[in-house]
Amino acid sequence: MVRVLGRLPLLLLLLAGCTSVQGGLNGKLALTISGLPSGVQGDVVVRGNGVEKVLKASALLELPEGEYVVEAAEVSGPQGEVYAPTVRGSPVKVEYGKTAEVRVDYAVRQDTLPATLTVVIQGLPSGAEGRGTGYGPGGGSWNLTSTTTLRGLRAGTYGVFADPVVAGGRTYTPRVEPSLLTLSGGSAAA
Repeated sequence: MVRVLGRLPLLLLLLAGCTSVQGGLNGKLALTISGLPSGVQGDVVVRGNGVEKVLKASALLELPEGEYVVEAAEVSGPQGEVYAPTVRGSPVKVEYGKTAEVRVDYAVRQDTLPATLTVVIQGLPSGAEGRGTGYGPGGGSWNLTSTTTLRGLRAGTYGVFADPVVAGGRTYTPRVEPSLLTLSGGSAAA
């Protein structure tokens, strides 16, 4: 009996240490960000339990137990294209000894991809320049004197108009086909 009583304070000390640690235990959150091209970073926020973390890439976070919300915003690529996020697994519960998972999958919005328009000017004698103008959405315009490829255009309707050209005493009357053209994101047309 004396031996048990002598060890009782040690046993109580060990139990007290175990119970005090449980209140501060953390769990893990594996956040995976995918679908972005090299050099483009995500825009993701993890919020909850008084914590707010902004992340640009995949990460394994150690967080206090509790519920967290993961939100993501659209990001732009190098040519002005926009990547829209889809968040899977949020809200998420983080628990001690476990790893919760959330995925943020980005996909390019097709309507934001740059388009290409090639304007072919032909039928003029050597040395003669065309007198054309291209118009695009938002008031953009281009002078066109020879075959030209316009790259990096945004989706929308484009118009091409041309004036007659006088060369060598002759008048060359233009025929523009089509004079209006609607480009979708990522398309190429002539």
